[in-house]
Amino acid sequence: MKLNNGVLVAIEGLDGAGKTTQARMLGERLADLGLRVALTTEPTDVVPGQHTSAGASRPTPEQQFDASVLDRREHVSAQLVPQLEAGAVVIVDRYYVSSIAHEGARGVDPQLIRAVNEDFAPVPDIVFLLEISPEQALKRRDALTNTGNEEIEELREAAAIFSALPDEELHIVRLDARAPIDALHQRICRQLHAGPMFHASCKKGDKLACEPYCGLRELCAFPELRPLAPHRFGDPG
Repeated sequence: MKLNNGVLVAIEGLDGAGKTTQARMLGERLADLGLRVALTTEPTDVVPGQHTSAGASRPTPEQQFDASVLDRREHVSAQLVPQLEAGAVVIVDRYYVSSIAHEGARGVDPQLIRAVNEDFAPVPDIVFLLEISPEQALKRRDALTNTGNEEIEELREAAAIFSALPDEELHIVRLDARAPIDALHQRICRQLHAGPMFHASCKKGDKLACEPYCGLRELCAFPELRPLAPHRFGDPG
């Protein structure tokens, strides 16, 4: 199965929201459909201060911002753009939306973060924002990693920035990260397949075209996706 063009998917949220699990599950499911899939994560290298425990020396917010931009520039040019041009579904576990929230929480202007990144980084076709309280995120993360707690106020500020992001401009779909893992995965698949995946697979390029009258049915990849997107013309549920 081959798409007409690549699809960029970002999975975002506080650490502990389940981003990595959902990115992996989505990548495996799309690969099972015969799609070319590129599963990647940011930071590609540990950006200074990104996972620094409380009490340890941290770079300034400006140093962290500069480091994340440098890392992302390399990631975009070496991985994201080539894979998208090859028609892959690219799944990014954290992207610049995370930078807006977390670096914004440390005092860098969120609008500046977004502007600098969108000057060179492609805007995702869809962003799955896994929402969870800072307290629950810390509880989950520390249970898995045994790392020290981040400053709760900084996490609360990051959560507040996530909450204030413009959904339509950034193509954000907000999901409750407290939902069962499999249910959350199904929701992600339905939203992706009824939206960006359909547009990338429809050679007619018209989501309102009625299937029985489409002259390009023999070229359509969408039937392979339909089981995961039953509500093609409405709310994907």
